[in-house]
Amino acid sequence: MMKKGIAVPYIIALILGIVVVALLGYWFFILGGTFTGRASITECQTKLSTYCAAFAASGYDTAAFDPFTSSTCPASGTVDAPECCSHYSSLMTGASWTATCTNLIGQ
Repeated sequence: MMKKGIAVPYIIALILGIVVVALLGYWFFILGGTFTGRASITECQTKLSTYCAAFAASGYDTAAFDPFTSSTCPASGTVDAPECCSHYSSLMTGASWTATCTNLIGQ
């Protein structure tokens, strides 16, 4: 009776497939910013629009409503979203948050 051989090429192909899937997963999640704690500029602009609408509704009262400070971005402030710290200079288009929000929402 003849022994059946192990399908070595199939095992190698399976291992290579797993490696490719792992590399693609790494690329999508880590390099894509999902797990790095950073948000895209588009996400931060959306957050800023939301905060600016609420800020305008408060009459730009920074004492009552100040979403633009964060201990994780000292000296710059942010949209209460530490993941947006790296986009601060792109988001801050006015001399102050009031001017930035006024420019953004047109009020």
